[in-house]
Amino acid sequence: MGGFAHRAFGSLGDWASPDRHYEDASVLAFELEQRDYVRVSRNWGGEAPDVHLTDAGRAAIYRLKKLRFDRAARLRHTMDAFHRWLFDTAGDQNPVLFLATPAAYFAGSEINGGELHEALAHLAQHELIEEIDTEPVTVAITPQGVHCALAGGSVQDHVNQPRPGTTYNTYLPNGKGVIIGEQQNFTQRAVRESLRGSVVA
Repeated sequence: MGGFAHRAFGSLGDWASPDRHYEDASVLAFELEQRDYVRVSRNWGGEAPDVHLTDAGRAAIYRLKKLRFDRAARLRHTMDAFHRWLFDTAGDQNPVLFLATPAAYFAGSEINGGELHEALAHLAQHELIEEIDTEPVTVAITPQGVHCALAGGSVQDHVNQPRPGTTYNTYLPNGKGVIIGEQQNFTQRAVRESLRGSVVA
């Protein structure tokens, strides 16, 4: 939708970039029409249809322009887009190559090298990618990163999953009870010894 931000109407050919096939631009225009963002005037002479922005389209562009400045949303998008790109390429990649892909945009604006570097640091911190010692430096997706991609959610969904805590079992024959767990989650078990054997209360 980035191309629609600059003019209210025009020929569909105006938005078909050199690396995008004309039919792809037509499908995009018709999808936007279904969402009431544009009106498409079909020409029967074989010419490209005219596309006119609606009020709903103008409102959507306004929201996108504001969203461009949401730093947290930009970082989340960059992590998700890079992680997905790395998973899809299925091999070690120079991260800079990502910046030349269609996925390296957020709300119609380009993702820059600094944003990519910050996203890489977060992905590596959570062990979703690893640096490969090559020249130039490349990165690869880890088994944890593959698991995250196959789960279908976002990187943040994966990172925010509750992790199981460590359980310690301690037997105290004369104790009244044992508390097992850590921090927020714990389990309490009371164990009584009798002549007939152990009874768990």
